[in-house]
Amino acid sequence: MPPHLTFAQVKKLTTTLMKGDPNQEGVIRGTVRQVLSSVLPGKHE
Repeated sequence: MPPHLTFAQVKKLTTTLMKGDPNQEGVIRGTVRQVLSSVLPGKHE
């Protein structure tokens, strides 16, 4: 997921996840991982 999202992009992502995306778990994990790596100190990918 890109670091700079527009409101429209976030809205579409949220809508898709609420409907039940087949890869929902992976999308959520990836998003959390990226957010935490940008906030927490340590090794960056």
